[in-house]
Amino acid sequence: MGCTLTPLRLLVAASLVNIALKIVFTPMLGAVGLALATSVGITVYATLLYRENRVRGFLTGPAPIPAGALVATGVGLGLFVLWSRDAVLRAIEYLTPGLGLPVALLMLVIAILAVHGSVSAMVIGRRTIEKMGAPGE
Repeated sequence: MGCTLTPLRLLVAASLVNIALKIVFTPMLGAVGLALATSVGITVYATLLYRENRVRGFLTGPAPIPAGALVATGVGLGLFVLWSRDAVLRAIEYLTPGLGLPVALLMLVIAILAVHGSVSAMVIGRRTIEKMGAPGE
């Protein structure tokens, strides 16, 4: 059997982050704050496990910085939607009366695909170039 103490310690650390964020976010955001805190706690645990396993040589895979860029882009877009939803809906409803929500959803999907797709393309393109090596090698 492998080491079970390390994952337990990492889980305790991530749980403390989760609980602290629930205390901070719940009064301001309600149920959304609970969900956000849980998501951050799970992300912290996954990141800690990933880092620990790479340090121990158990994992080979994407480098942490590009993978982190993808995660940060997703989280950033989620927070943007959370904080700007009312203003965006009001503006779209003003421009397209009666179609505010469907138009807003369509614009949101297009924006997320564009931003997240661009970051993914940069990460995948960078990894492909790294695998090919520098010219003249």
